[in-house]
Amino acid sequence: MIKKLSKIRKEDTNYKRFEENKLFFRTRGLDKLQERFDEDIVKTIQELSNNKKVVRILEIGFGEGKALLEACSLGRNIYGYGVNDKKRSTLSSSKDLMNNSKKFDIKVYHTPKIYFYDAGYGLKFKDNYFDIIFSQVTIHYVGDKAKLIEDVWRIMKKGSKAFLNIDGGLKGAQPDFMYLHNDSPRFIVYDRNKKIISTKSLFNKYRKKGYDIKFNVRKDERLNITLVMCKNNDKGLDLGLIYDGNSTIYLSKLKDMDKYKFDTGIWWGARSVYRIK
Repeated sequence: MIKKLSKIRKEDTNYKRFEENKLFFRTRGLDKLQERFDEDIVKTIQELSNNKKVVRILEIGFGEGKALLEACSLGRNIYGYGVNDKKRSTLSSSKDLMNNSKKFDIKVYHTPKIYFYDAGYGLKFKDNYFDIIFSQVTIHYVGDKAKLIEDVWRIMKKGSKAFLNIDGGLKGAQPDFMYLHNDSPRFIVYDRNKKIISTKSLFNKYRKKGYDIKFNVRKDERLNITLVMCKNNDKGLDLGLIYDGNSTIYLSKLKDMDKYKFDTGIWWGARSVYRIK
């Protein structure tokens, strides 16, 4: 199944059209999601589909909709939802999304519901609603990442899973000061003594409190930082952080950042800063 989902052929004219329009970076599918997390997410979705009457899936930052559409193609009882910060490129409505399903040759049983707003200010869904939530290349753009993570936990059903890509980057594709904290250069936490602490240690503290949360840092040719949450209790999630908006830096707004641009533009988002309560 994984091989099947990763199959958009190089000779496919629609694939070439996306590449020529420089939209390929917004057309990541479930194969890329699984690579980031090194986990069979397709199998997880299929098992849910086999065991539940209704499965609700949310993608935060769905781009051109490829991964969301692929997830919705895995069962007749799967209902998809997506949030993008704003309308852009080829996709600004559900009709456009279904046009993309034809371009990608993906058959879905139900048209996903899509919304356009900044998820960093809160997710507009009721509590305990989703069975699977995933996000590939969005959270590093968000200023208050901790608030978004807490909100994801809120809208997860008990027993559901969330796969969140927190940070990542190619070596040499960001300013030097970003390398001073390799644990998570875009998620900086100061303790009460004004010293930076490991972001991983913060989440490990909640593991010790009984939350099924795994914060992973993988370094190969690029930095890949992921958060996997399984909602194993009915308690809310409060990370105990105070967001320092004055110290948070939106990297794309810094002076002389043009030298770090790629064809897809400046993509590395916000260096979020927090202090322990």
